[in-house]
Amino acid sequence: MTLTIFIRKLYNLQDYITIPHLESIARVLIFGSLVIGLAYLTEMFVAWYSGWEFEMFTFLKNRATGEYSTASGLWCLQRTRTTAVLVQENTHKHYLDVDYLHHHQYRHVV
Repeated sequence: MTLTIFIRKLYNLQDYITIPHLESIARVLIFGSLVIGLAYLTEMFVAWYSGWEFEMFTFLKNRATGEYSTASGLWCLQRTRTTAVLVQENTHKHYLDVDYLHHHQYRHVV
């Protein structure tokens, strides 16, 4: 999405790549981050539920509470929550188009 916004501005493609297109991309990114978050939770649950010593060590002891807990936590946070923050309506509209609010105000009046 970042490259799309940059290229849209650089090549003046606002008529072709519109705000609703970018909002649709944001929705797809939110859905993808939710799927990834669910996959991480499922991975942890299966490791706990299976009772297999290797999986429990790898996912629960090593990643969740062991020496890789910080890296694993930041990795999961970056893959799930950061995407959600970046595509929130009040965040991404600020970077998409400065004249967006003016365009919407005049469009509703006319």
